[in-house]
Amino acid sequence: MIYTKYMFTPGIKWPDGVFSPTASVEDSDNRVEREGEGVTAFALLGYDPEGDRWEVLVVCHSSHGLKRRVRMMFGLDIEWSGDAPLEFDRGQGIDIEEYVTHIGERVIRFGGLMVGMVAAYQHDQSAWLRAHELARRLGVTIRQEA
Repeated sequence: MIYTKYMFTPGIKWPDGVFSPTASVEDSDNRVEREGEGVTAFALLGYDPEGDRWEVLVVCHSSHGLKRRVRMMFGLDIEWSGDAPLEFDRGQGIDIEEYVTHIGERVIRFGGLMVGMVAAYQHDQSAWLRAHELARRLGVTIRQEA
């Protein structure tokens, strides 16, 4: 699945495991209190353009925990207070650099959210071309490092 954009959002995790996004943490807290069940939680959602829907990817019980988990899983560190939803695109936070190894091999290294590949070596022509095409589609410039 290729998601075209992402969103951090507060919401409610219900006893059956379903997550419902809300407009704010306050809305989540009020609804949990009113319903008498569920717990305020935070999620990373991915937008599926083919199905025209948001899908829940990760749910955590704190905004800090969600940000930490996303940073560990995808190498992306986005500032977010957790108070209201924050939408961001697929290329945001992606870092791509090209460098030469100590043995003279050219490498393109990817870091960031769900780019689908970690590195491409110049001797693997199809991977090298795929890396450049991915950077072009994401709108990310490949940094040249020494």
